[in-house]
Amino acid sequence: CEGGSTMLIATAKPKEAKFVSVDLEDNYNKTVKALLDKNTSIILGDSKKYVPPEKIDLIFIDGDHSFEGVKNDFDHYFPCLKEGADILFHDAVGAGRNIFVAPPVNAFVKQLEKNPDLKFIKDIESIRHLKKIK
Repeated sequence: CEGGSTMLIATAKPKEAKFVSVDLEDNYNKTVKALLDKNTSIILGDSKKYVPPEKIDLIFIDGDHSFEGVKNDFDHYFPCLKEGADILFHDAVGAGRNIFVAPPVNAFVKQLEKNPDLKFIKDIESIRHLKKIK
C-alpha cells in the first residue's frame, strides 16, 4: 500500500517492459514515484474490477490476504495471463530471514500445487513463484 513492491519491480524490470500496479489508495511517497519510468503506471482502483487491456506476462498478487481474497485475485487474472506467464504470490511462504507468512495465502497456493495448468518454480523469501504452462 506504500509502493515498496511497485518500486522494486519497476526498477528491476527491463526499461521497455510495461508495468501496471493496481492499488486502492495512493500512499506512494515522492521518492517511490520519482523512481518510476514512463512504462510504469499506477492505477488507483480495485484490482477485482481492473481488466488489463492486453495479456499479462507477469503478475504479483499482494492484495487481500484472506483465502477468498487471494483466490478471487487469482481467478480474476488467470484468464488474462499469457501462456508462460509468471505468477508471484507475496506472503505465501516463510523462508530465510523473512518468516512472515499469511496462512490463508499459504493455504491457497498449496491448493494450486494440484493445478495442471501451473508449474512451481521456486520460493524466494516470502514469495512463491509459479508459471502458467497452459
